[in-house]
Amino acid sequence: MLKVVFALGVAVAFVGVFATPTGAVTCHVGQYRSNDACLPCAPGSFSTIRNAASCTTHKTCLKGQFVKKEPTPSSNRLCAFCASEGKFSNIVNAPSCTAYTVCAAGVKQTKRPTPTSDRVCDGATTSTTNITAVVALFDPSGASTVSGIVTFLQFSNESFSRFTGTLTNLTDGLHGFHIHESGDLSGGCASARAHYNPFRKVHGGPADSNRHVGDLGNIQASGGVASFSGIDQQVQLHGDTSVIGRAVVVHALPDDLGRGGFSDSYTTGHAGARIACGVIGLKFTP
Repeated sequence: MLKVVFALGVAVAFVGVFATPTGAVTCHVGQYRSNDACLPCAPGSFSTIRNAASCTTHKTCLKGQFVKKEPTPSSNRLCAFCASEGKFSNIVNAPSCTAYTVCAAGVKQTKRPTPTSDRVCDGATTSTTNITAVVALFDPSGASTVSGIVTFLQFSNESFSRFTGTLTNLTDGLHGFHIHESGDLSGGCASARAHYNPFRKVHGGPADSNRHVGDLGNIQASGGVASFSGIDQQVQLHGDTSVIGRAVVVHALPDDLGRGGFSDSYTTGHAGARIACGVIGLKFTP
């Protein structure tokens, strides 16, 4: 009888050392412990573990970013860069990015866009003399059915070019969109060689100063169709770095704009296979 009592006494003592104090409760994620009470994290904060000693302030998405996932009492805010979409944001915790203003034909740009600010157009009409080039894109190998037309326009007294395009039979989502150095498609899109890079820089995004001339970022497809337009500061239709005679290539994957951390991020943006291409040629005007 004594042995039983002794054994029980040990057991009770053992449990007494390791058991949660009488009346104590487990605080869940989204709460923190204050003495023996569980309190909810205040607005603007969160906790991801049980019995947290305190809550953590939610992350702030900076200008140039947008909120990819809203925060909760048990999870942090997730931010992403607007540059990955070729857009901008000029407020913190922006719910989405804003597309850059496109200056109307003949209207001069007076301020270049950045990831945190829009393009500014001065409203003055410039010369109507222009160079127009067109690209018919397809897959010479026949492996892909992606096809479409892209048009480039540059006024003779402007230092930038405009482009518009529509492509069909794409998978939905982002696709790398680049100008490559060679207009030779005799070996399919592969013979267009690397991105057009006359200044020998690393791969980047359209808004980056350190980028290939041919780095036009991504186009977005929905329902199999991508319709897009834009302005680029480095693509020229005249002069020593004219892109006339070179090739436009569309890729199977998104361009990571040199930020993906892959072995080819600084050369190709890890954009994957070439699914359509075409030579940039002067548009015929009858």
